[in-house]
Amino acid sequence: MYEIILDNIIEGVFIANQNDIIYYVNEGMLKITGNTKDQIIGQNIFKDFLEENLNSLIPYYLKTKNDLRTTYFDKILKTSPSGQKSYLSGYLFPLLKNGTLNNVVCVIKALPKYKEIKNELVKKSNALDERIKELNCFYNLSKIIEKNELIFPQFLYDVVKIMPPAYQYPEIACARICLEGMNFKTDNFRETKWKQEADIYSSTEKLGTLDVYYLEEKPEFDEGPFLKEERALIDAISERLGRIIERLNLAKFPEENPNPILRSTAEKILYMNSASKNLFHTNLENELPDILQNDIQEAISKKISKESNFKINDKIFSFIITPIKDTEYANLYGRDVTAKVKAEEAYREAQKARQEKLNVLGQLAGGVGHELRNPLGAMKNAVYFLNLTLENPEPDVKEVLDVLSNEISNSEMIITSLLGFANPKPPILQKVVINEILQSILNNIIIPENIEVVKNFDDNLPIIVGDPFHLAHSFRNIIVNAFQAMLKGGTLILNTCLTNTGSIAVSFEDTGTGIKKENMDKLFEPLFTTKAKGIGLGLSISKLMIKNHGGSIDVISEEGKG
Repeated sequence: MYEIILDNIIEGVFIANQNDIIYYVNEGMLKITGNTKDQIIGQNIFKDFLEENLNSLIPYYLKTKNDLRTTYFDKILKTSPSGQKSYLSGYLFPLLKNGTLNNVVCVIKALPKYKEIKNELVKKSNALDERIKELNCFYNLSKIIEKNELIFPQFLYDVVKIMPPAYQYPEIACARICLEGMNFKTDNFRETKWKQEADIYSSTEKLGTLDVYYLEEKPEFDEGPFLKEERALIDAISERLGRIIERLNLAKFPEENPNPILRSTAEKILYMNSASKNLFHTNLENELPDILQNDIQEAISKKISKESNFKINDKIFSFIITPIKDTEYANLYGRDVTAKVKAEEAYREAQKARQEKLNVLGQLAGGVGHELRNPLGAMKNAVYFLNLTLENPEPDVKEVLDVLSNEISNSEMIITSLLGFANPKPPILQKVVINEILQSILNNIIIPENIEVVKNFDDNLPIIVGDPFHLAHSFRNIIVNAFQAMLKGGTLILNTCLTNTGSIAVSFEDTGTGIKKENMDKLFEPLFTTKAKGIGLGLSISKLMIKNHGGSIDVISEEGKG
């Protein structure tokens, strides 16, 4: 009986008698050793079996026999005749009869292959080394920033020097900052085709670029030879550089600068340029303007930089307040953001008005949809009845009935869209496979004869949680739109892939007429359509359904090119 049980477990088991002769071995042990039963049963533990297969197990076997207690082992190394290495763990225990040893049972479990464990450890060690290098880069940047005076061009030379050591192959890495026609390079700098670049922006414009090159070819990773973590690093450094350079530019010629620049302690002003005096109608002899006092005192006492907006003379100014290390004062750099703030407010108001419009439109759509559904149902029944009663209708009559039937079907689709827009249902979540949803749509949709559909599906996409009906509805709308844009024929390419962020990307590429530039911003607006028979709700509903799944829809198009 025990043989049946032991032969159906994944662990390897052998049993030896008191004379160290193996008299039982299960299927699991045969897989671990690569032997047959005839090659193992009857062998002596010491002379044959363990020496050839599991010699590292001998001390544990002897300990079990001598102590008459269970002995555990972990990660003993087994080397096959071909040289392949693997780790084993398990335990041995004695079977006693009348207080004396009768048998020894060994249970063995194969751990992941030695090579896999080694590779995983190396991979984790390398990843840790890379993260430490990135942290060192941020630390070195913070040390540069901590200097009392950030002076051009030395500041930028200091920054390019800290970039190569943060990369996976620092010995062949070089860096450059391009800024306002000037180049700041590492000593070994040379342009190659292995490049990672990040733009440096101020709050209003592009200032330059930060570039890192490899001088030799290296294996492909996430972005050519570069890691995705290196992309995050260079983006973060360039973003910080933009803010620092903007601050330094503001301070270059403070008296001539049209923006307000001040230096102040917590109690009084130490310096004001002309723009500041005109803005606050004050000078050095006067006290600190009340509107700035609390923010300056907080920045100096807490030794933190902060940015605040103030309404002054019907305008809105943003001030960056930066305490200077080892002093009791702060520098203030201001700029007029009235237009920006008003634009943001106008956008919020427009969004609010749009939402109110959508609410009214939804109520109207729901009412119209319900009112039309009943008479449409009567018309559909009438056409159905006529088709039944007219056995051999005249061709003209049959053509009219077919037209009526098609138009009723189109009207039903419009009403369904109206009701779906008026009362969107929340997604019913379940496990779904994106590729299967797309394939199901293609299996059930009529593909025009003059259109070729090409599928580039990633077979390794993970299963996700979503509403299969909502996703299929959204994808079908986009596919139908693509077909309608290729009335003269063309190609529709469907792509699926897993992005670096772990999300699934689905793209639909057609060779149709494309979208006019002036229509791009209106594509997802309810009731916007360029089709004679459309009502402009398909893409609006699709966008809402995708948004409810935590996703987004983006459109790239050029008129005449699809």
